[in-house]
Amino acid sequence: MVVKDEVRSTNDVAAVLAREGAPHLTCVVANSQTAGRGRLGRTWATLPDHSLAVSFVIRDMPDELALVACLSLRRALHTLTGQWADVKWPNDLQWQEQKLAGILTEGIVTNEQRVFILGIGININLPATGIPQGLTMATVSQMHVPAPQREDVLNALIAQLDKDTKILRKQGFNAFYEAYTSACVTLGKPVTWQNGDKAIVGTAEKITPRGGLVLNTEAGEVECLAGDIVAQAQSA
Repeated sequence: MVVKDEVRSTNDVAAVLAREGAPHLTCVVANSQTAGRGRLGRTWATLPDHSLAVSFVIRDMPDELALVACLSLRRALHTLTGQWADVKWPNDLQWQEQKLAGILTEGIVTNEQRVFILGIGININLPATGIPQGLTMATVSQMHVPAPQREDVLNALIAQLDKDTKILRKQGFNAFYEAYTSACVTLGKPVTWQNGDKAIVGTAEKITPRGGLVLNTEAGEVECLAGDIVAQAQSA
């Protein structure tokens, strides 16, 4: 484990270590990121002393890693709080419809086997001044009082990731399909799929065996494999 006070991005540090041969599940933890990344090029805000920013070197794993990592974090938080967070497709965790944690996987090129950098950002608690202006978020402290310590969250996450990545490597996403489908609150909702310049409206119908999201649209079924899903307001 590499622990830093401040980095530009834990994913960047983990990528360097991966290219140097760091083993599977090597992790980089930082108290603060100055250029943390989210999905689709977004910025991920890390609140110093109140968030957990961690990245893992993950070796020899299929593409559904991010979805399974979302379940791993969900299970780890349940172990600590007794509460189940919700999954928003593909790999966000929510609590009371607010974002609790986000996951970003980035593939890197090495001379060895396939390597992913798995970045996870978790909101643990809030500063005394509350949520910074412009942010909406949920925190682990809302799930359980007192909130687990960041070290406890990290240790529970590492233990669950170790278990789940072994299963994923041997059995594939099929071993997690039912659990993911049950946890995914996107299903059944009217949503807009945004992928680049395209925007398609439909109802989230099901998860495919490869982790895609099927929308039922006016033109028929469409499988989403990338992009972003935005929930539509439902009429009263």
